[in-house]
Amino acid sequence: MSVDEALYARLAAVHPPGGPSLDEATVERARQILWAITAGARGDVPLPQPVHATDGWVPGPSADAATIPIRVYRPAGTGPRPTVVYFHGGGFVGGSVDAYDAHGRQLALDVDAVVVSVGYRLAPEHVFPAAVDDCFAALTYVGRRIDEFGDDESRLAVAGDSAGGNLAAVCAQLARDAGGPVLAAQLLVYPAVDVPGRYPSRIDNAGAVPLTFRDMSWFTRVYLDLGAAGGTADEAAAPRPSFRDPRISPLHGSLPGLAPAVIATAEHDPLRDEGNAYATALADAGNRVIHRQFAHLTHAFYGLEDVSPRVADATAWLHGRLADLLA
Repeated sequence: MSVDEALYARLAAVHPPGGPSLDEATVERARQILWAITAGARGDVPLPQPVHATDGWVPGPSADAATIPIRVYRPAGTGPRPTVVYFHGGGFVGGSVDAYDAHGRQLALDVDAVVVSVGYRLAPEHVFPAAVDDCFAALTYVGRRIDEFGDDESRLAVAGDSAGGNLAAVCAQLARDAGGPVLAAQLLVYPAVDVPGRYPSRIDNAGAVPLTFRDMSWFTRVYLDLGAAGGTADEAAAPRPSFRDPRISPLHGSLPGLAPAVIATAEHDPLRDEGNAYATALADAGNRVIHRQFAHLTHAFYGLEDVSPRVADATAWLHGRLADLLA
């Protein structure tokens, strides 16, 4: 099916097709492009209101990462409510709580939940598993101090899009294996879940806007190539990870006994088929899965509700299904 014209036009305006690939840019320039695709693509659209946002931090996983920045979104009203720990996208290289500010606000409003957006460390300065360690440390902290957030330990969830969807899926597996925190749900929006896989969508959508297969490959190299410019001495000395490590490719992990999942994939996205495969694998392992592949949409539709009715309906559906699981 054809691409949603309004969505394509918005994304192509900030990251034109046929322009330089991310791997031809400096890391700083790549981060500017990723900002343009997220916060920049919103233009002058007002941020979702009313939500109270507070910046803070949680303890990090090591002496080298003593604190992790967070932004906490609280909708109007009082009383116990769900808590959603959210991990932003950006290919593990870009993105931030600022770039994904609208995402956290809309999620908090639609689900009527306290949303904790996590500013995990990025590659190449901090390669794998730094992002995983930060995200799981933040989730564990929130789970242990739920009274400081939504104040309902039975309604804790993880959520993320793209690279953040990967981290949310990984954290769901780590939480199960560690015996907690116990999750009530996970929201995975076009997640990257299978680095070594071979899928038709990587060919069919190799030149898609705004994420190409070449971009995907570059993100993987930067995130996992320990010889790349950036990382600390300890990281550089670490052994090269396996692409099948479940902390990199959660599709290759143990899947039974995971939290119910809402999974979204987009028709015109190189990540489409691996997200679909993860939904099928979770269901086959006995987990509750609510999955939908959105026709006409591309990668990065999440957070751009103003662009077209299709995008608005997709976001409303996703948040509605998560709210149902957390009801």
